[in-house]
Amino acid sequence: MDTLPVEILFEIIDYLTPREQVLLQFVSKSFLTLARDNTLWRLHCYEQSWANIEASRPRFVETTTSLVGNPTPSLSSLGQESLLSLIQPHSTSSYETGPDGRTVSSLAERSRAAIAWDPSYEREEIDWYSEYRDRHGPVSFNWLQQPSIKRPGSNKKETPEVKGIGLLRDWSSSEQDKAIAPLEDGSVCIWDLNHSYSAAPQSIKGRVLGVSAPGILTASASEESPSEFLNLGECVSVDSVRQRAYMAVGNVLNEVDMETLQVVTQRCYPCPVFALSQETDYSAPLTLATWLNIYVHDPRLSASGYAETDATYASLLQPNPLSVLHPPSLHEHTILVAGRFPGILHYDRRFFPRLQNIVHSGGSLCDLASAPSPRFPVRSDSNGSDLQKIVACGEYKGRGSLELYDLTPSDVSSNLSSAAYQNRQSAARSKLLSVASHGARIVYSDADGNIKWTERDGRSEVRRWNINTHLSDMKTNQRMANSGAEAGESDEDNSDMGGLFASSRGNNEVVQKVVPTGGSLISDELLIWTGERIGRLQFTGIAEPDLDQGDEEDYISIDEGLDSTTRGVVREQRREQLRREKEYARTMRRALETQADEVRRMGDFGL
Repeated sequence: MDTLPVEILFEIIDYLTPREQVLLQFVSKSFLTLARDNTLWRLHCYEQSWANIEASRPRFVETTTSLVGNPTPSLSSLGQESLLSLIQPHSTSSYETGPDGRTVSSLAERSRAAIAWDPSYEREEIDWYSEYRDRHGPVSFNWLQQPSIKRPGSNKKETPEVKGIGLLRDWSSSEQDKAIAPLEDGSVCIWDLNHSYSAAPQSIKGRVLGVSAPGILTASASEESPSEFLNLGECVSVDSVRQRAYMAVGNVLNEVDMETLQVVTQRCYPCPVFALSQETDYSAPLTLATWLNIYVHDPRLSASGYAETDATYASLLQPNPLSVLHPPSLHEHTILVAGRFPGILHYDRRFFPRLQNIVHSGGSLCDLASAPSPRFPVRSDSNGSDLQKIVACGEYKGRGSLELYDLTPSDVSSNLSSAAYQNRQSAARSKLLSVASHGARIVYSDADGNIKWTERDGRSEVRRWNINTHLSDMKTNQRMANSGAEAGESDEDNSDMGGLFASSRGNNEVVQKVVPTGGSLISDELLIWTGERIGRLQFTGIAEPDLDQGDEEDYISIDEGLDSTTRGVVREQRREQLRREKEYARTMRRALETQADEVRRMGDFGL
């Protein structure tokens, strides 16, 4: 290896598939560096993108000028070459096809195309190896451990609902991040999100680290009756530097010390609290949105114990704000508010409560995010991009709406432009509930249980995952493990296990909030909140040819009493039958969903 130039090694490694390049990383540290090269993995991301697929489509040669001048020439006047060009048009693509049918071109040419496609912004650092894995690696899902409580006068343990989600970051290492949430009994729960390979199995699955005393969030010092959760907007915000969390219950804002799980201050507002601003890469006061007003709450000025309402506030022209966003660096004074009104409100903290601008949307918005997202931990030498995209999601005339806006810094105040792009056709057939920036992609959830990833243009879909389909597959596998492979089982006994609509029975989950952890490699995952529980999506390795089969050895049992050869044959036959059933169910499900979409679209036109 020492005798070969690096350029030659890159040319050799480029002939390997992504999976082979992953295996090459285990050979030595030198090969690890070469096979993990950012340029190569950016190239892999590009080659799997819609942009490359569109660019690789053959473009047919235009008909000759003689055909244009004479639209009805005789066949004898065309000649052999003209006839051949009509029957088999030549492609003008610069790519050639190799002996194995693979489209090939020079590494330099493909690298230039990947650079032109690169969706990252200036001064933004992207780990393209992690990006490729998140785009094409298999998805693993599991729930965080459910906390259990005992009701007074009862010995039976119950599982309370989770009423929100927040991410408590460890500034020294992303492997020690924690998830936090309020529970329906008014307590606070914290989970371990240990991402290290050496962690115990219970840590990897997200075990409960601690639960506070019940009722600390709902016992307001200013009211005789306890407060109630609204399940609207974003009512959990985290300050990782100070190890504090802010949880709104009704019209009360609780400040919780995450080291002791105790409420240190409470602040009461005239109206219910609908949304809190989220953590960003600079220190800023908390912005809080109630039913009718916007408040700027600085916790550094709060005294210990119960405090009165913030004096300075901005009144809303229309009620129901659902999302408050503090954009990343270079926009330290900007506050953006969206909700069930047809626009995005733009405030400047220096001139608050004066409204700087209103950008018209026309839709009903429920969440805001910035692309790229803030970088954690914050480095002193890191600078944000001059151009910041603001992503909004919601609903427009019954369909999901994904909208992009440009936010540019200015000497006076940041400028929020009109909508640069609005996807109201292919984003989703139902309302979008949550949106976030995930790597060099945009991720959002809809009311049908889907989580979709798109390019930053908001148009090109990268991948999708459905929580109901996944949970149904898990239940189907479990039923087969329990009873599907028993000897002598009749067809009637199996009739309720499969079927075309088996995957849609008994599950009606939606993902109300998506929270990317923002790490790299194994710590780059997605936390989801369904309104009752918290789960985690992780991306591991490079995708196998069939991602949905899993480890069938765990749930395909073999009849006792058979010899090893017969047992192997029976196992293989059942595995093949299961694969065909799943493939048929997925194909038919996609066909029916497409047909239903067409019916809805035709209905929109009055047909």
